[in-house]
Amino acid sequence: MPKIEHYTIEPAKDGDGFWLVAHGTYEQSSVLAGQPSRMLTCWYETADEAALANPEAEVIDHITGDPLASMTNPLPESPPSWFDPANAGEAWHEDDY
Repeated sequence: MPKIEHYTIEPAKDGDGFWLVAHGTYEQSSVLAGQPSRMLTCWYETADEAALANPEAEVIDHITGDPLASMTNPLPESPPSWFDPANAGEAWHEDDY
């Protein structure tokens, strides 16, 4: 279980309601040690309802990110020297196809 560092109240991705989101970092015992975590913990119909139940949470007007995207680092502009697109038919950037 990740160590929770703070909470946000965010609109649901489908526009229906709001989520209490726990933000933290995976502990050293995890295979994801040190990586950020983002967990949807409780759904509410309104932001006011969520804020009343969770006064420590910051109410924001955007989604902080996709849970899977938070587990990866963005790609650097240039590929590393070992990268070869011929290995698996992959491209470094989507516009390289």
